[in-house]
Amino acid sequence: GNGPGWCNAAWCYVDVGACAASTELVYASARFPGAELFYSYTTCNATADESWDVYSEYTTTNRFDGVVLDATVPLSLYPDHYKLDTTGNVASSDGVEYYDKDILFQGFNMEYLNKIMKYVNVSGVTYKPRSGGAAHRTPNLYTRSVYDVQVGLSDLAASDFWITSERLRMAPYTSPLYTDNVVLFVARPEPVTSFRTHVLITCAPFDPLLWATLAASIVSVGVLSVWFSNDRGLHHYWHDKIHGTKWRRASVKRKVLLLLFLALDATVAMFLFFFSAAVEVDLRQSISTKILMCGFGFWVLIATAAYTANLVGFLNKPQLGVKYSSMSMAIKNNARICSSIALKNEVTSQWPRAAFVFKSTMPEMLTAFDGGECDAISYGYPAVRRSYMSEFCARDLVCSGALVASVPIAFPASPRAVAAVSYAIRKGLDDDINILDVEREYLPAPVCSLTHVAAPEDGELRPLSVSTMTFPLFILLLCAVLATIVKLWKEYGKPPEAQKRMAHRIKRVADLARMKPCRQHSNKNLLAGNDTDKKDDNGGANTIESMGRGDRSDSFESALESCKWSPDRAGAATLTNDGVIKAMENMQHMLSILRDDIKGKTK
Repeated sequence: GNGPGWCNAAWCYVDVGACAASTELVYASARFPGAELFYSYTTCNATADESWDVYSEYTTTNRFDGVVLDATVPLSLYPDHYKLDTTGNVASSDGVEYYDKDILFQGFNMEYLNKIMKYVNVSGVTYKPRSGGAAHRTPNLYTRSVYDVQVGLSDLAASDFWITSERLRMAPYTSPLYTDNVVLFVARPEPVTSFRTHVLITCAPFDPLLWATLAASIVSVGVLSVWFSNDRGLHHYWHDKIHGTKWRRASVKRKVLLLLFLALDATVAMFLFFFSAAVEVDLRQSISTKILMCGFGFWVLIATAAYTANLVGFLNKPQLGVKYSSMSMAIKNNARICSSIALKNEVTSQWPRAAFVFKSTMPEMLTAFDGGECDAISYGYPAVRRSYMSEFCARDLVCSGALVASVPIAFPASPRAVAAVSYAIRKGLDDDINILDVEREYLPAPVCSLTHVAAPEDGELRPLSVSTMTFPLFILLLCAVLATIVKLWKEYGKPPEAQKRMAHRIKRVADLARMKPCRQHSNKNLLAGNDTDKKDDNGGANTIESMGRGDRSDSFESALESCKWSPDRAGAATLTNDGVIKAMENMQHMLSILRDDIKGKTK
């Protein structure tokens, strides 16, 4: 006849276990469900007409060729799916018009389904009201429509249905149409004008952990700057405090107090650099300090720019007293939240400590809110915007920004129709047929703004966190590590030859400083180079005033030779404590002279 070619093709039952490795096409028998019978066309009809290959396509797309599908509509709701009464207004979901077969359903759901059903060759869709008997099953109108699909009264339900665990037990769902954000709606908050709020707004661009990280980094840079300081830079004061004679002679307690004072002083200096968005630049400072300041300067640059950019947004944003800006705050403030009974399992599992008040319909939730039974309403933002905006605007309800749940939206469909409708949905997306685009054409003109507080689809201001500042923090840490390595190498990693030369110089100066005649010489005579012989109190020999003229190296060597210490010349075999201290001071003075002599600044 006019049936598909495979209807007249030969077939046979096969042992699916024995044919597991075979490449033949095998199908489970629908004629004897539960009998575990399997049949195949290709196994028994390899040389016959091969029109059997259209069987798979037939079971998904061509099965409904010329068939009219039945779709249950849960209620009359503009602009989703609705009927009009005799006056041209939207009919009631329980009125006579809703059950009148002569009055057709309208809405974007009908238009969308009519557009995509062409992909499965359906000749049409009949939209009908829900059955009255479903009221014994559940009070929710949408779940009643799913019940009609479950018992075979309809092939699918035409509306935006949340995919819930309860409904999945009743009927399968098609592939999702989109994801619905169920958010919290609250009474429009009043602007906050308290002094405390205006003060704290300046801290809003960074979260508390980032502020703590910022302070810790500034303190760390300050402490390292004390350690890296030298006697030539702008902060030689720090270096002199921990390298002078007073430091060596100080007690442990005094040293600790001095270190704490220097750390505080350096920290205040680094805070000043940060607040002025700059760092110190001094070519005389140590290489370790320069490396550290490179990383600190980059950190200051990024942190200052990020803070300034984010602060502008917070200052321009109205400060509102939203008690329920998040579900955590709503739970903390013991908010009573009206919610759809269809989402009971989903919201209670996600927020077990929240005080939900479950209602069957949106009108019931609004009545409960008006009566003080609820402090907030949780519902899908798109559904409120298109179907309940007037009711929400009349009560001055706005989105608080708190996300309660994200639930996918799809059509409940019978087992025989679910694959075909899912296929039609996907093919529609491939051809840019999206239910949200169709819905947009039906949206009413906005009555008021539901986004007085940041809505889920809007860009919401959030404090910056440590994770957003990972790169500049890494650069600062890297520079600090490199500077520390350089400092340690300069302190402890000098070549042995350099250490020997330094030790030899110190020994020569120490020998000179221990001599009593040399200790009695004034700096003026040493630098002036007076040729006049000077005698000490005991009539001693000439000292290093002969260095004033002639070759400086020879004179210095001569002075050292003439000033070599001996018990006979010093008049004592040992030195007292005061003598040792005096010798060390002279040694420090002579080291300074040597340094200046090397630089060519003093002759």
